[in-house]
Amino acid sequence: MNGAHEDTTEFCQTVYAVDDEDYAQNYTPADRNEYEYRTASIYLPKAEFLFTALKSSGVDPHKNAYFDYGAGSGYFVSALLKLGLNNVSGSDVSKSQVDMANRLFPSPRLTCHDINDNHESLATTKSQVVSMIGVLEHLKSPRKALQRLNENPHVEYIFISVPTFSLSVYLEMLDDNVFHRQLHGGHTHLYTEDSLSYMCSEFNFEVIGQWWFGTDLVDLYRQLHINLETNNVSSYIKKDFNKRFLTFLDSAQLELDKQKESSEVHMLLRKKNA
Repeated sequence: MNGAHEDTTEFCQTVYAVDDEDYAQNYTPADRNEYEYRTASIYLPKAEFLFTALKSSGVDPHKNAYFDYGAGSGYFVSALLKLGLNNVSGSDVSKSQVDMANRLFPSPRLTCHDINDNHESLATTKSQVVSMIGVLEHLKSPRKALQRLNENPHVEYIFISVPTFSLSVYLEMLDDNVFHRQLHGGHTHLYTEDSLSYMCSEFNFEVIGQWWFGTDLVDLYRQLHINLETNNVSSYIKKDFNKRFLTFLDSAQLELDKQKESSEVHMLLRKKNA
């Protein structure tokens, strides 16, 4: 599923490399405390899921090396380090994000790779576990990245997080005046359970851990709230809407998650020939 922009070489170069400081503003913390808060609240649960999924598969997480591709500002690398995993590194195309992250680590953990290097670092990494958190949907050539991983004899596990075609996308189809979170800007690919299964079959992966959760109900809440504001409803109506909606938001989202209809999924994949 393609988003608002054609996924050309020029588009990727402009968004992630040439104007990387503008893009990086989405992930740049005001200070170290904000960096630590974002790491703990968003990325540590992802790292804990990976850690637990590996252990559940009979793997000692401490005996593996980890490489985070598309590491951005290093939040996931930071989260892995907080779990006591020491052999952790990452790479990103944004020099400004890499430089910022390395200033916060006791010693540099991230390197910068060229956006047009044909995913060379995926072909040459010697890490057993490669993570791509919110990365595949930004790549011009996701198949090439997966092929590189498949051909690398050192890589045994791939941990991904991708946006999915879910209720949120239908909401975006209905209103162009509310920010589109799923199919906007750099999100040029979306996935489904079927397409992920197809991907695993094509590249000889098997799913050994999956975590479906999303923010579809938050997107619905946001869209309704904005439209109530636009239509100048009374403050009483807005307060009543908030009170009612927020009482069931989490439980309703959980039902979507259980049905694998959520706006995001984390998957731990294992190469069948590993």
